[in-house]
Amino acid sequence: MGVHEPSRDRCLGLIEIDSVPSGLACADGLVKEAPVRVLASRPITPAKYLVIFEGDVESVRRCLARARELAGGRFLGDTNLPHPHPELLDGLQGRMPKTEIDAVGILQTTTVSSCLQALDAALKEGEIHLLELRLAMGLGGSAFFSVTGEVSQVGVAMEAAKRVAGAAAADSVVISQPDPEFHSFLQEAPSPFTDLI
Repeated sequence: MGVHEPSRDRCLGLIEIDSVPSGLACADGLVKEAPVRVLASRPITPAKYLVIFEGDVESVRRCLARARELAGGRFLGDTNLPHPHPELLDGLQGRMPKTEIDAVGILQTTTVSSCLQALDAALKEGEIHLLELRLAMGLGGSAFFSVTGEVSQVGVAMEAAKRVAGAAAADSVVISQPDPEFHSFLQEAPSPFTDLI
């Protein structure tokens, strides 16, 4: 699933559940509902469960509906994201190629689903590139991403991301010229919590 144009019918689905047992039942139920490819299915902090998957638009819609039904009161949130940006899909698999760092934008959200929606909006809005994506582990269930590009493009992209994240946007910043000595931390953050995907 490298960097390429997604098919017109490609769709990303995500569901967050506030219980590990219920999350496992939802994961089982959604893969039985329609043909989808699971990208991640696992417990996340704090004691929640996350399933991320892809498929055609109709399959993802059916799977999310089934998972919500199974989750009941344990349902926390979901994402139905048609035509996800290729760099978002690569980021979910930990594939973020080295790129020149110019200005940097960072957004933290209170949920994984809002982070992915905001990142997709940012990547589609500005001529920017993904630097880092961290989801839930070691963040108390929160998530964040960082992107780089010309300062004007990063600013536009971050505004789009904050609009999409809405109340789930916890904090954000644009660093116009990060110090070169700081670049390695932006591209190779020494986090022990890189194992989500």
